[in-house]
Amino acid sequence: MNLRSIFLALFFTSLSVVHAEDEKAHPVVSFRIYLWPGENPPGVQTVPTPDSNAASNKEEDGIDFMDPYEPPLIEYCPTGEGETVQIKAEAQRISPLYEYSSSDPLTFFQEVSTSNNSFSRKTLGKIGLPPNQKQSLLIFYPKSESTGYDIFPVDSSQRGIPAGKSRVYNLTTTPVACLFNQQSIRLEPGESELAELGPNQDFSVTIRIGAPNEEGKWRERYAQRLRIPPEASILTLIYRKSGNRNAYRVTALEIPEE
Repeated sequence: MNLRSIFLALFFTSLSVVHAEDEKAHPVVSFRIYLWPGENPPGVQTVPTPDSNAASNKEEDGIDFMDPYEPPLIEYCPTGEGETVQIKAEAQRISPLYEYSSSDPLTFFQEVSTSNNSFSRKTLGKIGLPPNQKQSLLIFYPKSESTGYDIFPVDSSQRGIPAGKSRVYNLTTTPVACLFNQQSIRLEPGESELAELGPNQDFSVTIRIGAPNEEGKWRERYAQRLRIPPEASILTLIYRKSGNRNAYRVTALEIPEE
């Protein structure tokens, strides 16, 4: 089982079915997206940036440059139909806040031109947002063999990640032990737990990750000191680098205030 499988498992276990008494009343839910580091999925259109335009001009002058990163074009309909809105997606940054009000799953797509000068929508991914979840952070994990993304939803509201705390997720396929400052946490694959960021005068958090080896013996695998505002709401993701099952890493995302 790889990281993509973990995202899929978390996605399916996170879905909940809520029946509203009035089917015509669709509560408004808010979301942001975060693009998981890596290349864009094959066949996904990108949005040119000033850096990419500058590099193109220099290539015309005979100067070779590495291809600059261009974020994927991601669009959606705020009400499930009609108006199309483009998501401002940037690599390894949390997007602005968007709203959605429909009983249908939230669908992300790209509008592509066809041969008869019309447009069709190419689906990039779908996610069912629980209407009782006030705000979600949607992690877009690129599919390596097909166009689109697996989408993993996290409750990023103050209820899900209160100020002064971090929600720590285990996105690996093995159990991990995490020492978050002085708090000891044990997480099975896909599990999460809240941890205290520490006293207000502290602006850093030390994270140590342990995991069993092939013989089942626990070993420390990774340690990192993060500079984090003590009053912030932090999402901490424990994962393994692609292609190296022993390379455990940590990503900490500060959730913007509501």
